[in-house]
Amino acid sequence: MTKIETTLKQTGAAYERQDRKQALQLVKDAYFNVFESSEVETAIRLSISSKRIFEVEYGFTETYQLLRSSFAP
Repeated sequence: MTKIETTLKQTGAAYERQDRKQALQLVKDAYFNVFESSEVETAIRLSISSKRIFEVEYGFTETYQLLRSSFAP
């Protein structure tokens, strides 16, 4: 999970700098390029549950939406 945490911390830093484009891209990267491509999703599904995968995926979606709305004029 370290790479996911690192990417999400970078997201927070971009948000603090008011770098909307970078913050939104980083949260997408955390999901698509780190979470989905690292086999973490499969490991959670097999060892915990599909419900937990839904919760994690929802967390990424909610984070993206919150970032997007926080930058709205």
